[in-house]
Amino acid sequence: MSNSLKTLEEQIDTVSLFDGIGHRKKRAFLIAFTMQGTVLKAAETARVKRTAHYHWLKTDPEYAEAFEEAERLSADLLADEAFRRAVEGVKKPIYHKGEVVGYETVYSDVLLMFLAKARNRQKYDDRAAAGVPPEINIKVSIPEELRRHKIIDAEVVPEGGGE
Repeated sequence: MSNSLKTLEEQIDTVSLFDGIGHRKKRAFLIAFTMQGTVLKAAETARVKRTAHYHWLKTDPEYAEAFEEAERLSADLLADEAFRRAVEGVKKPIYHKGEVVGYETVYSDVLLMFLAKARNRQKYDDRAAAGVPPEINIKVSIPEELRRHKIIDAEVVPEGGGE
């Protein structure tokens, strides 16, 4: 039995998450998903088949609602970890002749950029910064008579030939 499964089974009754879910396997899955973020890992940890999770989603509205909350909680954990790596940094060992001689704190500029974009899209949006206009969706209606006789090709070419 893996340590994560043993821990989950031992502690499921002490965890206050998803108290409204009475079925132990459903609750174990929801807790595991919250912590691990993937259906596959959660199913392995809770010792249920992935198909059971999808069945519960379809047949149990209370479970489906609880799973939405598990997804939100899991996303929050990911955001917390991204923040930690971007702002607080990660300690990486420094080696000399095969021995650890110290540690350096490494920060993730990429994660910091994503966090900044998530908090202030307008300011950090790549398209806005590059002067690219937002996407515009245009609905074109072609009369049935023209489509029937293939007088107009389905492809729409911008004015000026699109060149």
